[in-house]
Amino acid sequence: MATPNPIEPARSQPPAVGKSASVRVDQPLHDDLAVVMRCGVTASDAIRRAVEVLADVYRGAWDVAGYPDGVAPLIESANLAPYDAVRRAEQRV
Repeated sequence: MATPNPIEPARSQPPAVGKSASVRVDQPLHDDLAVVMRCGVTASDAIRRAVEVLADVYRGAWDVAGYPDGVAPLIESANLAPYDAVRRAEQRV
């Protein structure tokens, strides 16, 4: 068995498909969830969408923006479409 490189951080794996993920809710997470849940979504849906958005940013950084795989990109801004009173399917959260 190979000895782990002490300089490289250990890579954890996501839970298996169908299993639950667990996260301790501290005050900052509670406050952030309260903001997102104002759209009428559950905490699970809010967390699921937040992870989806962040993963898309990471994929873009690694595939297009030249960041090395596994290096967290520096996120400096977010682009928002102008508000439209007509709700579209992609505005689910």
